[in-house]
Amino acid sequence: MDKWLDEVARTLARGASRRRLLKMLGTGALGAVFMQVVSPEASADNLCKPSGNLPQSKCNKNEQCCSGNCTDGRCQPQRAGCTSDADCNDGNDCTEDHCVHGSGGSFFCIHGNLSGTPCNGGAGTCQSGVCVT
Repeated sequence: MDKWLDEVARTLARGASRRRLLKMLGTGALGAVFMQVVSPEASADNLCKPSGNLPQSKCNKNEQCCSGNCTDGRCQPQRAGCTSDADCNDGNDCTEDHCVHGSGGSFFCIHGNLSGTPCNGGAGTCQSGVCVT
């Protein structure tokens, strides 16, 4: 693409024919269309993803989720109105609860799953967010 852009700039600088310029622009446009067809997931990865246990809910960062909440590789729903981590306590010993700042100035809770920590008063051990006794 850089090579193509350099060629267009050189053509414009030396006053090449309109036919040559149009041919180059057409080639560039076809290349852009081809890249969208061949690699649509690159642009789709930045689209707003829904919350839930859906294939399209997989995420790597909060910005990929409509809720702004990517936890353990999945978009999670947001819980509005928190002001501190204490507001997000879900009563589950096997989650790490945090109040985070999302897009648009909103705050919401995220609940990260814990594994290997004691739970239920020491009677069990957390495994992927669940207390197993």
